[in-house]
Amino acid sequence: MLFLASLIKKSKAKKEKNCYSIAMKKKSFFLLLFFITGLIIGSAQNTLAVSREAMLRQGKKSKAFSLSRLQETYAKTASLEADLVQEVYQESLGRTKTSSGSIRLSKPNKIRWETYKPEENIMVSNGSRLWYYNPQANQGKGQAIERSAREISQQPLYRILTGSANLEKEFKIEKTESIKGIAKNQDFTKLLLKPQKATGDLERVVLTINSKYLITEILLENTSGNHTKISLQNQKLGAKFPAVLFNFKPPPGTEILKQ
Repeated sequence: MLFLASLIKKSKAKKEKNCYSIAMKKKSFFLLLFFITGLIIGSAQNTLAVSREAMLRQGKKSKAFSLSRLQETYAKTASLEADLVQEVYQESLGRTKTSSGSIRLSKPNKIRWETYKPEENIMVSNGSRLWYYNPQANQGKGQAIERSAREISQQPLYRILTGSANLEKEFKIEKTESIKGIAKNQDFTKLLLKPQKATGDLERVVLTINSKYLITEILLENTSGNHTKISLQNQKLGAKFPAVLFNFKPPPGTEILKQ
C-alpha cells in the first residue's frame, strides 16, 4: 500500500510538474508573440512615418510652378531696377558680344538702359519719346536716334519685366525644368516659352526664375539663329526714381536722327 501510495504521489507530482512546464511554455510563447507583434507594429508605424515624410518631401519638390504668379510679381510693381549683363550672339558672324550695365523701368513706358562696358551708350524713354544715344558716333561728337516710346511697350523684354504680357495666353510652355542652386533655398525654374502668335522673328523665350519668382535670366531666340541673353543681378522692385532720370538732353554737337 505504501508503495502504491508512493507511486500515486510520484505520478501526481510528475503530472503537476508537466502541467507547470506546459503553462510556462504557453506563457513564454505568448510573451514571445506579444514581443514580435510589438516589433511588427512598431516597424509598420516607422515605415508609415517615413513614407509620410517622403510624400511630404515629394509634394514639396513637385509643387507646380505658377506662371500667373510670375506675371503678378511684375504686374503689381510700378518699377524695377537691376544690374545686367547682356550677351548678343550673331549667327552670320558666329560671334558673341558681351556688355554690362544697368536697367531702370517705370510704368508706363519709361526706361533708362545704360551700358558701361565695353562701350558707353544709353537708351532713355520718358513715356512718350525714346532716345538711343551713342557718344562715340559722329566722329566722337555723339549721335541720338529719336523714336516713339510705343516701340518700348511692344518689346517682349519690356512686356515681361513689367508684367504687361499675358504669359498664359501669349505663350505656350514647351518645357519646365527645375535647377538646384548652389546656396540653400536658391532653387531655380527654367521655362521654355513659345509665342502663340508670330511676334516679329522671335522664336522662343527662355526664362530662369528663382524661388522668389524673380527673373534672373532672359534668353530671346530668333528664327535667324541670333539670340540675346540678359542676366539680371541685384534686382529691386518698387524703387522710386526722380522724373529727370527718364529725360534726355543731348550734349552740344550731338547729331539728332528722328525716326
